[in-house]
Amino acid sequence: MSSESDPIVTGRLTVLGHWLAGGAVARLAWLAVPPSAQTYVRSRTTRLHRAAAGTLLASIGTATTTLLSSILLARGLGPEGRGAFEAIFFLPRLLTPLVQLGLSDANTFFCSRDSLQAPRLFLHSLIVAGSAGLAAAIIALPFLGPLLRQYQGDVITLAAAMLFAIPMGIVSLGLNGLLRGHLAYRSYNIVRFLGPAAELIALAALFFAGAFNLVTVTFQHVFTAGIFVVALQLFLLRRSIHLTEGASWPLLRSTLAYGLKVQTGTVSLVASDSLSRIVLVPMLSPAQFGIFSVATRVAQAILIVPNAFSILLLPEVAKQRADTAIRLTSSFLKLNLLILGVGGVVLAIVLSPLVRLVYGPAFQEAVTPARILLAGVVCSGLSSLIAETLKGLGRPLQATIAYSIGVAVAFICLLVFVPHFGLAGAALGSTAGYAVGLLVGWTLLRFAWRPLAAKEAQAQVEAAS
Repeated sequence: MSSESDPIVTGRLTVLGHWLAGGAVARLAWLAVPPSAQTYVRSRTTRLHRAAAGTLLASIGTATTTLLSSILLARGLGPEGRGAFEAIFFLPRLLTPLVQLGLSDANTFFCSRDSLQAPRLFLHSLIVAGSAGLAAAIIALPFLGPLLRQYQGDVITLAAAMLFAIPMGIVSLGLNGLLRGHLAYRSYNIVRFLGPAAELIALAALFFAGAFNLVTVTFQHVFTAGIFVVALQLFLLRRSIHLTEGASWPLLRSTLAYGLKVQTGTVSLVASDSLSRIVLVPMLSPAQFGIFSVATRVAQAILIVPNAFSILLLPEVAKQRADTAIRLTSSFLKLNLLILGVGGVVLAIVLSPLVRLVYGPAFQEAVTPARILLAGVVCSGLSSLIAETLKGLGRPLQATIAYSIGVAVAFICLLVFVPHFGLAGAALGSTAGYAVGLLVGWTLLRFAWRPLAAKEAQAQVEAAS
């Protein structure tokens, strides 16, 4: 029988013809786009891919150097000294993200919208650091004694001195926001990597020089993680933050209004961790709580990918039209769902030998809750992308609402599931909270972008007429 009379061959030829015709039409349509627009699309896509890859590499490098520094601190100081080092920086690490008033994300948002505002945003960062940062340090001083009563006097003295590093930490967060707002991802990643790398080099030098003690490692941390990082940020931003103008109080009010909405989400994040501990500590034995902590840490390893992408979303969305921003977010969500899905399946398969190898046979019970948590971690990673999109659209409060509802659901589910299912119940409760947070975030995103897109379309029509 000839191919002309074969319906199968004819059907395949028809499909092929349609495919070639469609490709030809798409190609002609692409050729009709002005060359400048073609160049912009290609460069923008390439730039984002490179930025995402660079951010992911920086995250891996930062995690590696931080792990090595942690090993050096443990070996050089021993259990007691390691605990004292953490106690010294406990309050600065807790208070700095809480009292910075959402400055980092606010700087990113407003700098993305108008990069010429960078000098004023930097000045506002100094104002917030000098007021809120110093106030937090002074207010926290009387609480050091009761909090660190089991430590010696020199530890409390060092902890008191480190409280006054809070303003420097706020300035650093503000400068990081400006780097993101300028879409200077390479500079941002350089800062993220070189800070921990400098600390690792300093710790290694102290270790091999025989000068490794609590005082020296404390002050090297202030220098490498504080002074060095801020100096590097100022150098990278040297051309855009000249203080030639005074503060803009309307801009400062707008920055603080935006930042405070973001800050409620940060407070919710801290509160959720505390609430989880409040629920789990009395319900689980110390051994079970330790096992669940390991399960959580192992499952969250795959978050390194969405965390890298989320760094890009806020400034990119803030700079784009609403409909363009949603298309960008949609592509990021699809890509991350694929990566997290594949990564989660692979991790679930190798989880048992991995836990045994890294943590030892005593933590083998962490495998089941970790596998359950993987589903929740996938939801958490996607939720972070949606939250950054909402912030970029100027809707930070919606991101906080989604996260807070997820926290509330997790809290209730933990109370219900843990008494009946133990470690598996803790994993199920956390996963339920992550899933609800993702659902609420996606719903709020759909409600947020449609009015914005319609408003922009109406403005275009009016401008054209």
